[in-house]
Amino acid sequence: MNDQETITDYFTRIRILINSMKAYSEKYLDEQIIDKDYSEKYLDEQIIDKVLRTLTPQFDHIALEIKESKDLGMIKMEVLQKSFKAHEQQLNGRWLEQERKRKVERWKKWRSCDSSHGQDHCHTEHDEGESSNKRKSNPTQYKMRKE
Repeated sequence: MNDQETITDYFTRIRILINSMKAYSEKYLDEQIIDKDYSEKYLDEQIIDKVLRTLTPQFDHIALEIKESKDLGMIKMEVLQKSFKAHEQQLNGRWLEQERKRKVERWKKWRSCDSSHGQDHCHTEHDEGESSNKRKSNPTQYKMRKE
């Protein structure tokens, strides 16, 4: 999974790969597989395990919890996607709230600076602080998709 990729995009990409693999196996390997039910269940379990291993580090604790608490053969991709999507939305919500608070604090600082000191002194001081404290973009923020 890429750092800027959403859970929805990631699971869509995984589903495309899975469908391609299944189409290939149906076309070329059907006569070689003895027990199709067993092989499909085993394949699904492997896919779930690989999905859990390839997520970005911010999802590690959830992936570990799922691995320890559930039988990977019993869990469905849709349930897995919903769990990670909920966590992703929570992370994005926290980041947006923190960003809003930072903007309010900067505005308050700017307003108090305007009223208490000379404008030239305060804005120069404020601008220097802003340029030296440039924030990096949020690593947990994902592009938001219209659904």
